Amino acid sequence: GALLFAAAAAVTVFEPAPERAELLTALAGQYDRPIAVTGAAPAGGDFDLALVCAGAPLETYAALARGIGAVRPGGRVAVLVRPPWEWTLYEQAERAGLPVVAYHREVEPWLLACGLCADAAADLVVFERPARVGLVPPDDAPGERVRAAPYVTIDFDNLDGGRLTRGNWERFAELVDRQMPRPAAASTYEVRGERWVWCWYDAAGYGLTAELREDEDHLMVTLMPFDRELEHLIVNAVYALFADRFTRTRPLRTRRWHEENVFG
Repeated sequence: GALLFAAAAAVTVFEPAPERAELLTALAGQYDRPIAVTGAAPAGGDFDLALVCAGAPLETYAALARGIGAVRPGGRVAVLVRPPWEWTLYEQAERAGLPVVAYHREVEPWLLACGLCADAAADLVVFERPARVGLVPPDDAPGERVRAAPYVTIDFDNLDGGRLTRGNWERFAELVDRQMPRPAAASTYEVRGERWVWCWYDAAGYGLTAELREDEDHLMVTLMPFDRELEHLIVNAVYALFADRFTRTRPLRTRRWHEENVFG
């Protein structure tokens, strides 16, 4: 995205993670275009456009604050949003008084490690930055964090029946357990005929319930609560271990209000 903008404008990329900033700097250096990479959030209010990503409530607040702080009044703050976090973006934007000037559905596809794209993409919401903004941080009390945590169910259809083996099912569990950054706290595994069930949770309380129907070539994974890293790992692992060219992931698309919270 920065490369496309840089063809006609000066671009500054904010990346607080040193290793990612180093990679982006190396990539930007391959092009004769004005792309600056910085670890400090751009401020000063002289940019025409800021592009940020929505996430959990505090992540969305921080992204909006960076975007609003970087652009001039009358400028634009464009936000990429994927389910299930649209509800917190709209809630915070309305409270801040940010008017929507454009909305584009499914403009950023998710490229999987296998070379395929997921069946739904991120939306792009474009806000105008008014002269005065009433952005308010969300309540970050532990109880509010739990009540705000949504769950997400991902369905995988038309899996490759020949790859639905006990060995691959065990490798699937091992892959998640090994690659998640937090240690596992609980893991249970059960096989009842054509129905295979695996439950896994980490030490922070994030986890999943996976139910494979061998006779239907179908896998349903519920993330409760939702975790972006776990979603990314699960989808890529399923395609690597169980999928063929006929496999589809039922698309997760944004909705105006999200009502499927873990509690409340």
